[in-house]
Amino acid sequence: MLACTYQLTSHTDRGQLIAGRRLDRATRADVNRELTQATIDESCVADTHSTFVVLAASSGFVQHTYVALDGCAVQQNLARWRGTEALRALLD
Repeated sequence: MLACTYQLTSHTDRGQLIAGRRLDRATRADVNRELTQATIDESCVADTHSTFVVLAASSGFVQHTYVALDGCAVQQNLARWRGTEALRALLD
């Protein structure tokens, strides 16, 4: 799994890549466990953050998961959840 961190300079841009790394097996398992703890929360909006991580499978699988590092939103397939503090800590 790849974790690429982006910084927004405005909410109209797509963000600038500021870091990238391949998650090891243990971290990947921890991230996946924390993703299962995400809860539905319509109040978590993606436009309230300025730093986010894009998680992508290194095998080329095209589904991406977006995790706000300075907000609550986790987004996948246009669905949005509230991520845990532990998830953000793993990716920060």
